[in-house]
Amino acid sequence: MNSPAIGLLGLNMQRYMAKGHRLLGQAALVDTMGDLLADVLGSCLIAIIGYFCIKHNRDWLDKLTFTKK
Repeated sequence: MNSPAIGLLGLNMQRYMAKGHRLLGQAALVDTMGDLLADVLGSCLIAIIGYFCIKHNRDWLDKLTFTKK
């Protein structure tokens, strides 16, 4: 369910604290959406860095793979 539907139906059960006061309803939801956006951007950045590292120098990755002796 997306955030407008949650707000319209009153289904938001999140309770968080910010600067000593509770965030209720839409304020808590906006805070959570900001956290999710930061998570997605960070994971995309790490994925892009990893892609170029593997593409240009795969030697470090070969050290992490399991090999049968």
